[in-house]
Amino acid sequence: MLTHSRQTIPTSLTIISPQLSALAVWIFSHNICAIERDISSHPEVLLRDMIMLGRSCVSMRDELLAQHVKQIRKNPDNSCKIRLYKSLMACLCHFPPSETFEKYIEGVMIIESKTNPGEDLYSSLVLRCMHEGIFKYGYHLKLSKNFDNSLGSIKKWLISSEILDNLSTNHAHSIQN
Repeated sequence: MLTHSRQTIPTSLTIISPQLSALAVWIFSHNICAIERDISSHPEVLLRDMIMLGRSCVSMRDELLAQHVKQIRKNPDNSCKIRLYKSLMACLCHFPPSETFEKYIEGVMIIESKTNPGEDLYSSLVLRCMHEGIFKYGYHLKLSKNFDNSLGSIKKWLISSEILDNLSTNHAHSIQN
């Protein structure tokens, strides 16, 4: 399985065309690592760009999600992991993985919740966002560009606990019912 590294990736993590592979390497070093390490003054712009790419380019979806998962697994810095979990949840709420990659994400999140019990909530919320995205959008469809892509809305995914609270409250209600 993919695991965290401080080094950039030499090529894409999934099988995609050479042009998209070059884009994947760029996204990893400029978007994923910047969100993880909190080194961008506007991480919401980076997240919005990844969401827009995932919605418009079906071939890049699993790659974007794989990069998040890679940097979450065995990441020694909890605050970095939390930023990546939030970014991954935002992506999954805006576009679905492929059917094959859905199973991979499920497996990784189950392992993460058992290995790191303190992250059980994040793992559960990732799975919830993923399944809601799949139910909402289906698989393999190019999605319309119509979604709330305002920077204020995207920023909430990264810094506000409001979205996380809503997801976890809805999650708790669904478990009780």
